[in-house]
Amino acid sequence: MDLAPSVSDTPEMARLKRMLTTESLWMWLLILLSRKPRHAYVLRSEIKDEFGFMPGNVTCYKVLYFLKSGGYVGIKEEGRKKIYYITRKGRKELAKARLFLKRASRV
Repeated sequence: MDLAPSVSDTPEMARLKRMLTTESLWMWLLILLSRKPRHAYVLRSEIKDEFGFMPGNVTCYKVLYFLKSGGYVGIKEEGRKKIYYITRKGRKELAKARLFLKRASRV
């Protein structure tokens, strides 16, 4: 699946793709973390490989910080590395996002 905006996109389609990718990065991060805990630095490349868009490095860390602050993800320390995992609250929010997208896609 390639969600990245392309040169041939109309401005409207490019905006839609931005809104559903980078601007909704929290959802993509929670999807990956719902499968297994991960180091922050691997999340960005996994988003590129699986979902077809590349968020900024700082953007991933910033969104992870907000997800942690909101209680949607937690951190386990492994030496000097931090491993992020999804919390129960994060799973509930991800389920709400999936339901919303399912309903919205009936258009």
